[in-house]
Amino acid sequence: MEQKPNIRWPRLGTKPHIKICGLRRLEDAVLAVDLGASFLGIILTSQSPRHLSLSDAEALTSGLRARFPDSKLRFIGVFVDEAPEEIAEAQHRLGLAAVQVHGPLPGGGIALAAVIPALRIRSQETANSIDNLPQDHPAVLCDAFHEGLHGGTGKTFDHELVAPYFEKRRVFVAGGINPDNIAGMVTSLCDAGSLPYAFDLSSGVEQAPGVKDHAKLRRFFENYNRSFGDLRAS
Repeated sequence: MEQKPNIRWPRLGTKPHIKICGLRRLEDAVLAVDLGASFLGIILTSQSPRHLSLSDAEALTSGLRARFPDSKLRFIGVFVDEAPEEIAEAQHRLGLAAVQVHGPLPGGGIALAAVIPALRIRSQETANSIDNLPQDHPAVLCDAFHEGLHGGTGKTFDHELVAPYFEKRRVFVAGGINPDNIAGMVTSLCDAGSLPYAFDLSSGVEQAPGVKDHAKLRRFFENYNRSFGDLRAS
């Protein structure tokens, strides 16, 4: 049976949404929610050092829902080469809002409206491949290209390559985002005239893979929120 997405996607307001990815510990996820993260990323591929088993991911999502029973928690599962039936099972058991897929997109059992394709951007040509994605996909994630790695590289890419798509698609911008560069990213993108749907970060707020640094998380949100106040004041 095809899995239907269980999400109402928030609109883009004055600020892009924030997705904190690579969560493995309940205390890190709780802080991310408290600070204002709209999306919580759980890596369910064994190819990542931030990988969680399905049973551990179930404990994490259940614990967070118990902590925030009235909140609209949006979990996004991250996959690379997993079979469609594995992705469908994870989506069902974890109540995933969407699945983020690096590599070939899954076939039967997964609705297009639940799949976020992940693209590694290294040229205008790869950025333009967004045009080839069906509009049924809820969003697209754009990350930095790194040979042999699907994410978590800590590297940035030229955001101007994908900026033309910000008004057309829900674009998640990932790659090398951290507390020290987020304000500059916001300023440069605002100067260019558009902002993405969301910023996605993982390694930039870690002390080790899958272990979030709470001081960095707090500083990131402080700098991010302050950057919009500075823009209004300028």
